Amino acid sequence: MKKIIILWSIIFCVLFLTSCASNKEYARIIPDGTVQNDYKKFIIPEGYTYYYSGPEANPTALVGIRDDYEMRSTYWHKTYLTKERMAQIWDAIRDEWFLFGSASREIGVSTNGYRIMTKEGDKIGLLFSRYKRVVATFPEPKVITLSVPFKTQGIFRYDD
Repeated sequence: MKKIIILWSIIFCVLFLTSCASNKEYARIIPDGTVQNDYKKFIIPEGYTYYYSGPEANPTALVGIRDDYEMRSTYWHKTYLTKERMAQIWDAIRDEWFLFGSASREIGVSTNGYRIMTKEGDKIGLLFSRYKRVVATFPEPKVITLSVPFKTQGIFRYDD
């Protein structure tokens, strides 16, 4: 009886651990001042398809994914990016629209530019986000998924 319990315990542990294992390949998201400066100057790099996250009028992030990659996400929405649209997104990301309005500019709320890299070191995306945490995975070759940008601590958005 003791051997049967041990055997079932081992089987359970093996099944549990294998079900928790992930075959996903994760992207590296690296802070990049050039990305941030380009977005500040409303420079739109060619060769990328652009998406925003959050409400259309007040997005919380903008990402450009290289044209040879497919984006799969229900939380990111494709947008045709013009300088005017980029300015609107820039203002929405900068402003603490639900809490402080335009006062966030005076209190020094930060914004964040990142490059999205494969594990091999290829740059496949540009991210500009109000929040610093985003998870990107490659479920298939040339396919990327992105989480919604999120903060992990604090009550106010500027704590991140």
